[in-house]
Amino acid sequence: MRDLLQSLRYTFRVLLNSPGFTITAVLVGFLYLNALQRVLGSEPLPTPTPALILDEPTRTSVIDAAAQALEGKYVFPDLAKKMADKIRQENASKTYDTITTGEDLSRRLTEDLYAVAHDRHIRIYYPDLDLHTGPPTAEQMARFQQRVAWNNFAFPEVKRLAGNIGYLKVDALLSPTIAGDTANAAMAFLANTDALIIDERDGHGGEPEMVDLLCTYLFPVGERTHLNDFESREEPRHQEYYTFSWVPGKRFAGKDVYVLTSHVTFSGSEELAYDLKVLKRATIVGEVTGGGANPGDVFPLANSFSIFVPTGRAVNPITKTNWEGVGVQPDVAVAADKALDMAHYLALKKLHPTESSSDRESKEINTKLHELEKEFPEK
Repeated sequence: MRDLLQSLRYTFRVLLNSPGFTITAVLVGFLYLNALQRVLGSEPLPTPTPALILDEPTRTSVIDAAAQALEGKYVFPDLAKKMADKIRQENASKTYDTITTGEDLSRRLTEDLYAVAHDRHIRIYYPDLDLHTGPPTAEQMARFQQRVAWNNFAFPEVKRLAGNIGYLKVDALLSPTIAGDTANAAMAFLANTDALIIDERDGHGGEPEMVDLLCTYLFPVGERTHLNDFESREEPRHQEYYTFSWVPGKRFAGKDVYVLTSHVTFSGSEELAYDLKVLKRATIVGEVTGGGANPGDVFPLANSFSIFVPTGRAVNPITKTNWEGVGVQPDVAVAADKALDMAHYLALKKLHPTESSSDRESKEINTKLHELEKEFPEK
């Protein structure tokens, strides 16, 4: 388990690199705080970065540094060389000569790198995010904790739906060091529901340890379940991730689970859906996800630029592959805005009132079921 400072830095990097954040949004942010605005809310703008004079030597120094970072760190060395060659060749051909701002150069380089690798985690930033320089200051940590607490540590909604179906909205998978108490409290609230819907349609990623924690509630007490592995370029040996041996609340074992996805669902949020799908523990409802399975880190470049380089990849212990580039495929494909109603409908169909159901229970289930049947008459 990482300590608190390492967890904060990792979380900032993962969420910064989610596809939901445009480069423009990152530029006007204050370190990680503004880059987290989609999940956690807005923050005051910083003092503007001094204008960059983007002449030929400056461009070349940035491009050479980016190429070297990719060649030295990217998880797939052959692909790293192709990306490095691409931007060096474009620079030698004067393709970038008409670009006059750091923002435009970072955007164009990111696009060119994606055209080669199709890796949505790779991104060049300007101004430099400054996350590689060390852990956040005490003041920055306090502000971060305030923001995540304000949004309930990325669990913005927990409720009981009609028919006693549990609903958990998860917008980010923060470290259990930060968000574990809230996650445990949410699962305790849902413990007596008869099925569970986990809403990751706005899920932008996060830590594998939170995946482990949430999944632990979904499997029986006893043998730990192997969920996922990560391997890195520098350490080929897999880092294995399992469900925990203990959680403080009741388990959800034996009850149906549905995970809602959209094309925005990305990175660590995809892992939660992918792990549960492969283990046949959940039904995935919604859209194909974003397709980002390569974690990494932020590295400094020249002249106030930085780059996020994926240094590893997920390797599922069952499929021996991951969701990179292809996303997590839903079991029930439906538009994201219809996914919650669809999952609710599927759950209620399986929980159709029995002879032991009270009149109140039967009425609640049947009323909602009939309402949803009008929306999905062919299902």
